[in-house]
Amino acid sequence: MGAAEQGAVILPPKGAGTRLLFHPIPKGQVGNNQPNADLQPSDSMRAGMARLVTLGAIEIRLIEKDGSRGTVMMDP
Repeated sequence: MGAAEQGAVILPPKGAGTRLLFHPIPKGQVGNNQPNADLQPSDSMRAGMARLVTLGAIEIRLIEKDGSRGTVMMDP
């Protein structure tokens, strides 16, 4: 786990499996502060997304920030 200001990450045992990342809410932000969690699949991102879609998730949009890419998805 990392420092609260930087967020936190939960790693699978022995490095195999999905990583779960939690991002902090910026200081001073008011209003609807919903936590943001990132899942990083152990296989390809596309395969992980396809698996989530079969479970009912919906792809919302592709995002790119600070050299990282991801997809915003909505739970069923």
